[in-house]
Amino acid sequence: MKICPCCGNILIPKKVLAHYVRYIEVDQCEHCGGIWFDKYELYSMKPEEVEKFSIEKKYKVFMPTLYMP
Repeated sequence: MKICPCCGNILIPKKVLAHYVRYIEVDQCEHCGGIWFDKYELYSMKPEEVEKFSIEKKYKVFMPTLYMP
């Protein structure tokens, strides 16, 4: 069981189609809607599979502003 780094709730695995007719499991938080990829999963996922994710937030979550140098 994986925990969301943003809000601390449980991540739900979602199966999406990757290149070369393979499937990968991407984790999505049902609380804040965050989508979390393991190493290289983003690169192997087909772009049209993004529509499978429901990104509606059920609750308001405080998200600090991140600054990059």
